[in-house]
Amino acid sequence: MTTTTSLRRVTAVAAATAFLVAALGVGSASAGPVGTSELSPTKTYANCTAIKKVYPGGIAKSKSTVNKVNGKKKNGLKSTTKVSATLYAQNAKSDRDKDGWACE
Repeated sequence: MTTTTSLRRVTAVAAATAFLVAALGVGSASAGPVGTSELSPTKTYANCTAIKKVYPGGIAKSKSTVNKVNGKKKNGLKSTTKVSATLYAQNAKSDRDKDGWACE
């Protein structure tokens, strides 16, 4: 193997590594805590009106969440409900009846 071929391989590996680092946000000041993903929803909304614009069915903590009406379990999740424990935790203040489903 010649020096030119070796240099090309090193350059290609360095370029691929730089691309992955930039794509994942590793080492940047804007990167989230270790173990978080750019794909995971991490936004806090001001109120239910703001949540409903993005998630018309509200945000549920888990797939097994059911709506409580007057303390009794009623309907299951809607097809438009976003299921995310992380997103729910960040917007739990919007779950007035504390049933695990914000802005149902």
